[in-house]
Amino acid sequence: MKQRTLWIDLVTAPDVPFFYSIIKELEKQKLFKIFITGRKYLEVPELIKKYDLKGVYIIDSFFGKSKKAKLVSLFLRIILLFKFAISRRISLGFSFCSRPQTFVAWLLRIPMVNMGDYEFGNSALIYPFSHTVYIPEELTHLKKGENVKIYPGLKESIYAYDFVPDVNEITEAGIDLKKTIIVIRMNSIYAHYHSGSDHDQIDEQIISYLSQFKHVQVVVLPRYKVQRDKILSQFPNHENVVLLKKRLNGQNLIWFSDGVISGGGSMIREAVCLNRPSYDIFGGKLGEVEKALIKAKKVVKIESASDFPKIVLQKKPVPDTVTSDRTLLHFITQQLTEIS
Repeated sequence: MKQRTLWIDLVTAPDVPFFYSIIKELEKQKLFKIFITGRKYLEVPELIKKYDLKGVYIIDSFFGKSKKAKLVSLFLRIILLFKFAISRRISLGFSFCSRPQTFVAWLLRIPMVNMGDYEFGNSALIYPFSHTVYIPEELTHLKKGENVKIYPGLKESIYAYDFVPDVNEITEAGIDLKKTIIVIRMNSIYAHYHSGSDHDQIDEQIISYLSQFKHVQVVVLPRYKVQRDKILSQFPNHENVVLLKKRLNGQNLIWFSDGVISGGGSMIREAVCLNRPSYDIFGGKLGEVEKALIKAKKVVKIESASDFPKIVLQKKPVPDTVTSDRTLLHFITQQLTEIS
């Protein structure tokens, strides 16, 4: 039997742990030869090294954050990915809404599988060109057409089950676990969902607010160098504000934290999966998944400085065990096998 080939494209930082767990499972089953491409964007290359993913082809183009620059970047990456894919006999493509990969797969008549959990992410460029699109049950209203199907649970549950907590990694990074640890992931300023409003300064306001409490240590995760430089200038040598010198395992950092603050997205849902307090500071349009988590009181919405007291500043017991839920992982591997 001829071995099938699977092409995975890593677009954003959360893609790396997500697909890493799937790749490990598929390698155990020996059903696919796997090709992996990735962007040279934010922490993607760094996480590829951290997770020791072998043979990843970094194929990228980035010319700035303006609409025109993004459009040029998109078309150039399409060309580069086309050159990559045309020389390989690929049976199936798989991504978390990689627009360039999806269009290339369509051009080459490669069946393309996509997953998505945010309804304002230019789905019009994904759905028509995909063989199958998987969305969470909260987005059932988008289920138009036979190629759109529902996947169970949160996508972050895939990689929440198998990491091993490592307290040494935390203490070696200069984090004082005797204090209340609040992790804040700063807002994106380049993504297509960037609101461009004054709300985007809320992360800096929260850091300033939290740094006043002596029993609290704020671990700040900037997305861009400009954000890191700004925090360094605002809080030079501040004992309550920690800027990591190297990338830590995200789940490990969340596991030992007492609260996670982020502009929605994967880090918030990772915290939910690991049963840690979560606070959403996203200033754009809230997706249905985030709304459901807020309604279920698994996430607290922070909209302005008046909401800062909602952030609970006390130690929370570290869980005894990580989750053992592998429902989504088994679902995806089975679906990929059937489609290919």
